[in-house]
Amino acid sequence: MGALELLLTTRLTARQRRYVNVCKRSAEHLTTLCKQVSSPISERSFERLAIDDLSQLGVSYVPKPVSRAQLIDAVKKAGDHRRLRILAADDSADSCALIDQFLKETAKRLDIVHDGVSALEKYQHAKGRYDLLLIDLDMPVMDGRTAIRAIRKWETDGDKPHVPILVLTAHDLIARRQDSDREDLSGEDAVIVHPDPEIAHLVPGFLTGRRHDVEAILQSLADSNYDAIRTVGHMMKGTGGAYGFDEISEIGGKLEEAAHHQNFEQIREAVTRLDRYLDRVRVVDAATPAPSPSDRFQLQY
Repeated sequence: MGALELLLTTRLTARQRRYVNVCKRSAEHLTTLCKQVSSPISERSFERLAIDDLSQLGVSYVPKPVSRAQLIDAVKKAGDHRRLRILAADDSADSCALIDQFLKETAKRLDIVHDGVSALEKYQHAKGRYDLLLIDLDMPVMDGRTAIRAIRKWETDGDKPHVPILVLTAHDLIARRQDSDREDLSGEDAVIVHPDPEIAHLVPGFLTGRRHDVEAILQSLADSNYDAIRTVGHMMKGTGGAYGFDEISEIGGKLEEAAHHQNFEQIREAVTRLDRYLDRVRVVDAATPAPSPSDRFQLQY
């Protein structure tokens, strides 16, 4: 594991970095299984077990999708209700928009980066003068786990205090939703959504982004690029509910799981479901109406 993390700090091509990240995730999952093999099976999902290895580094978890109240409450608790200087790292533009909207009136200062390397470098450049870090686990270049470990090592080596870290993660969401009964989305009735007034102006852009995701997933499916589909699914899973679209979070979870198993049929079913759902969504009181059925992409396989 240490060798893989060290390798990720060196100059690699995009293809090489993807391969090393796959090896690293496999090693992390294998390590988790080894730790649990002599213990009784608990009710926690495998995804939840995979993130528990960070608890020893003094982090707290904030599950995605996160509401405005949940995020503000977590930030206030971490900072003892002070206005904080916050550094956030998330590769999802939709998540970043929510973080900015939710915290811009709460934080004393809010900086946002989009990968683990940028988070580490910005934190070091500021000489650790942030009060709180918000870090997503799944990011390109350097994932959240590696970034957190590198930050803690830099703090320890420099005899600096450990900054509080909130880990933003959509892991464990699949397991919770699989056990609940969901309405079939194949019907033709409209789905009426009343977005939170605080983020209503962000909703049209979010829905437009999901339209582009439909095209991107279909192209990736044609190219057998399952890693790209997994990434898109994970982002949707982590942001849909926060924008008021729980079904998009569920569909994202299905896409991520299907891409992990390289299941062509399940991916095709999930993207068709997403396309139909977007046709049926009607946003009430949003700044701009949701995309109309005439904007629908033609699905081709």
